[in-house]
Amino acid sequence: MTKIRLDEFLLQKGFAPNIQVAQSLIMQGKVHNKHEQLTKAGTQVNINDTDIKVKLPKHNYVSRGALKLIKALDHFKINPSGMVCIDLGSSTGGFTEVLLEQGAELVFAVDVGYGELHHRLRDNPQIIVLEKTNARYLTEKQITIQPDLIVCDASFISLTTILPASFALAKKDCLLIALIKPQFEVEKHEVEEGGIIKNPLLHQKVCSKIKAWLEEEHNFEIFGIVESPILGAKGNKEFLIVGQRKKTL
Repeated sequence: MTKIRLDEFLLQKGFAPNIQVAQSLIMQGKVHNKHEQLTKAGTQVNINDTDIKVKLPKHNYVSRGALKLIKALDHFKINPSGMVCIDLGSSTGGFTEVLLEQGAELVFAVDVGYGELHHRLRDNPQIIVLEKTNARYLTEKQITIQPDLIVCDASFISLTTILPASFALAKKDCLLIALIKPQFEVEKHEVEEGGIIKNPLLHQKVCSKIKAWLEEEHNFEIFGIVESPILGAKGNKEFLIVGQRKKTL
């Protein structure tokens, strides 16, 4: 039975984006198991313990993914009001909900899955639901209005594979907000045990690769790259890349 420090446990399980936040949560008394509050970062816990919980501030969005997009919009001061948007990998609709909340005119919610979009969004006339739809092959028959903004939170696929079809359909000066997920961008031999990418050099390598691809092959001006406020699956770090395509090609 493998045991690790409590702060490391919170990091690995996605409760905290870094060790400092993990330790802060412990010190604030927000970490507990069935029996007691856990107040020491060095406490040894079972790596597979399912009873350890963290009392985080509640949000009312359909998914915690909404917090990722909010971070990007706030950090880079992007206002989607009045925009037509594509949400690639829409899933339950966290990104879509935020876009509409902040004034987007219309969202094409694209996902290869079926039945995932939350029921409170499904009948919204400002959402065009494109389920069972592979974003790599989007056409004008599906995306009937040129989008101003493309957002993407997709898994098991590289951004270099999923984005080009949307670029071809979007306005020349479209904006982009996308999640870089290193575990889906590195070479197979670079993926660490358990599918977690911990090496910061690999994070940097992947972010630089995607930035260069957008700049050199798709004529984007990159505003910046910031770390996602929450961890992805299995505790992987994710990064938000934000930019705008230049009008002249």
